[in-house]
Amino acid sequence: MWCSSSACPLTIPPSRPSPPKTREPPPETASRQMNPLNWDDFRFFLTLVRAGSPARAAKIMSVDHTTVRRRVAALERALETKLFDRQKDVFQLTAQGERILESTEAVESIVLGASEEVSGSDTSISGPVRVGAHDGFGSYYLAPRLAELCRQHESLRVTLVAKSRFFDLSKREADVAFVITRPQQSRHIIRKLTDVSLYLYASRAYLERSPRIRSADDLNPHRFIGYMRDFDFEPTLDPTSLAYSRLSQPEFASSNLVAQLHAASAGGGLCLLPGYMVENASGDLVQVLPKEMKVVRQLWMIIHRDLRAVKRYRAVCDYVLDCVAREKHLFV
Repeated sequence: MWCSSSACPLTIPPSRPSPPKTREPPPETASRQMNPLNWDDFRFFLTLVRAGSPARAAKIMSVDHTTVRRRVAALERALETKLFDRQKDVFQLTAQGERILESTEAVESIVLGASEEVSGSDTSISGPVRVGAHDGFGSYYLAPRLAELCRQHESLRVTLVAKSRFFDLSKREADVAFVITRPQQSRHIIRKLTDVSLYLYASRAYLERSPRIRSADDLNPHRFIGYMRDFDFEPTLDPTSLAYSRLSQPEFASSNLVAQLHAASAGGGLCLLPGYMVENASGDLVQVLPKEMKVVRQLWMIIHRDLRAVKRYRAVCDYVLDCVAREKHLFV
């Protein structure tokens, strides 16, 4: 029997839910999706930072300089930020570029550490380490000791750069550096290695043919060997003293401490030198006024913060620290 509309309720079938609306990604997200990160571009970025110009970076990476520019530009598009201020062929990091550099070097350190863990045993030390050092310390102290470290670890490859100028670790002029002036870069681990005492030396032949030296007042007529005027000169002497005046205006000047040592050994005059150089030098050098003319400098070790955990860099640092601790007599 059929029901009338008043007697039977009207049954309405349930409606199907509408499919959810797809949200459009924000413009910046869409842009990132169109410009995915290529991690190989970061390698070009790091090399350009360290080389300083596309031409030098291209030479290091064995590519054309246009490839370097193109890959860095691609990274900037992917990150949607400007990494460099460009002036002709000079690329200077922006503030954002500095932040990206710090993060990229941290990742590089992790990759290097992981590679060592996979490829080497717990005791093996292998791979390249670039060591920068003040010329005298590098040539006369580090060179023979690092050679011994390489003998102990045949897969370790050390490059020693000995010079009088500062090393820029962010550009990988060195992985580890030993310098006289304390650096101010915050991204580096800085540790005082030791105090270094310098004394006035001259060859025996020079002293025999020159006026006798009994005190600092007798130094005026003598010839001095020292640094060029545009190089750092910070002796711990009274700047009003005759000794300071004579040391800061030498008759024979060189940017290189090893050259100064050889000039003194040849009888060229009086020279301020550290004991560890004189002990290993050829020639008959004699200390002059050791109590009055003692100068104390500080030797600093610096390493990039992100490299300290990598085994081969840590091994070189620890080895040099141990050597200096055992041989304190060479520095006092």
